[in-house]
Amino acid sequence: MSQTTDFVAELIYAANTIDDVMPFERRRLLERSMAIVAAQRELLERRGNIVPLQPDFMQAMAKLAEMLL
Repeated sequence: MSQTTDFVAELIYAANTIDDVMPFERRRLLERSMAIVAAQRELLERRGNIVPLQPDFMQAMAKLAEMLL
């Protein structure tokens, strides 16, 4: 499986066991998701396939990660 597919599987597992996921693990998952989104956007831009995101999406994700501390 690809790195992204593995991560999606990890997110699904975490969602199904949310009561057992510690706050630091939630933050780590959010940080990894932000990194993967950024990497995927960069890859799409290099290929000429720009996918629009809401301008404040990444800032909102970072703020959400901060709230988990």
